[in-house]
Amino acid sequence: MKKSLKNLTLFYTTMFAVSALLTLTACPDIVPNIDDPVTTNTISVTAGDIVYFAVHNLNASTYNTRIWADNNTLAIVQTNIYSTNAISKSVMFAAPKMPQGGICGTFSLPKITLPSPLFGKSLISMSLSSANPIDYGDVPTSWGVNCVNTYQTNFIVYDFSSGYYSTTASLRAVGTNVNNITNGSGYAQTYIFVENSEWGSHITANEVYALATNFNGPNGIYQQMTSLIGYENGGGPSGSGGSDANKNIYILLCNIQPSASSVAGYYDPANENGNNLKQMVYINSRMDIGSVLSTLIHEFQHMINYNQKFYRNGAANGILEENWLNEGCSMLAEDIFSGFVPSSNRIYSPTSSGMRIPFYLGQPEKELTSFQGSDIFELLYDYGKAYSYMAFLARNTKAQIISNIVQGGGKNYSGVNAIQQALSEIGTGKTANETIQAWREAAIYNNPAILWQGYRTNSVSSSYPLTEMNLTNYLVYYYYTLYTNGTGP
Repeated sequence: MKKSLKNLTLFYTTMFAVSALLTLTACPDIVPNIDDPVTTNTISVTAGDIVYFAVHNLNASTYNTRIWADNNTLAIVQTNIYSTNAISKSVMFAAPKMPQGGICGTFSLPKITLPSPLFGKSLISMSLSSANPIDYGDVPTSWGVNCVNTYQTNFIVYDFSSGYYSTTASLRAVGTNVNNITNGSGYAQTYIFVENSEWGSHITANEVYALATNFNGPNGIYQQMTSLIGYENGGGPSGSGGSDANKNIYILLCNIQPSASSVAGYYDPANENGNNLKQMVYINSRMDIGSVLSTLIHEFQHMINYNQKFYRNGAANGILEENWLNEGCSMLAEDIFSGFVPSSNRIYSPTSSGMRIPFYLGQPEKELTSFQGSDIFELLYDYGKAYSYMAFLARNTKAQIISNIVQGGGKNYSGVNAIQQALSEIGTGKTANETIQAWREAAIYNNPAILWQGYRTNSVSSSYPLTEMNLTNYLVYYYYTLYTNGTGP
């Protein structure tokens, strides 16, 4: 990992025609040295411009960082200085010029809860707006030093009506996945790209910031999911880096085609050994941030599942999971990690935009292991029954059963056989078929207070608490909302 500070693109609003160059430097307070790298960037500014930049302390404790303006510059009215721990400072520069070699300010910043040191003592990063930008990661040198918001490339994406095509997207954030550390190094990076045509109109800097901060970091989605169900291709301390021999995850926010489709996102295994040659997920940019986050959890499970059960870091000698269980595991992951998602988007909520249970209740007689919806409603019913079974199973055993299915006893099996192996591994005393029968009967009993008769709150593991589910609430929603609006069967 390079010990350098980067991503120094300053954005501003032009107010006057007269311009000059502004050079800003971030360095440790008092005396910089070889172990404390500095960052310098120069841009053209005009009198009255507002320049936004962020200073992040990556040291293990509170640290003083100094920001310098090293040249004679026309007035910059205000500069906002942030740390990611929500401290904010404002500095008024003297008008009409800052003094030659003048100091913008010295600030005491709280530490960021990331392993230290990552790049040294401080990091400057910039944003299109006053929202905190993200750049905790490393990037390929070919992308350039100031690559966030400037580097763009082409990706192969899938049109669900006509097949593959190419689109151009720009890098909007870089993050670090700390669960890939090996002896203080080996950080996996997250690269968040946004399709150029979607930037500003459908995806903003604030939404990218929310996505990056929730996915990365010691308590982020990546950290928690890989701790529970294993790593993606090439991930983990002993991982090879996967398709491109680089430990990274690509997230592409794009207008999934056709634009009128209801596809929230997808994971394409073809990227593992062809197409983009990346560990990558696609998220529909035409959704709110809550739906984006829940979809990311869903698709990341698919990525991990594919590697754990079949691809196995390139060996490709395992077994592909059956669709119903693979989708069930992804929806259970949305359930388990719902704390990252606003309450209005949580999959178990009767009124959530991502709800699934009402569709199961609309056709509870459907075969669990069949997943061949011929139209959107049939497909929603398939998703509904797969999620309702997995939600029932986890609430009557433990949330960690997803780990037993994906990387434990069920790893070498698929479908009902994988469920059976997972149940045997955790010692429930029930067969897979008995749990399926109990799940069907629970639609009648609907008694969360009694084991295997309802969707009880999970008191087995405080690490992954699951919310109690009363099916009556979903029936009300189904008949009085879906049906009366003319969108029911």
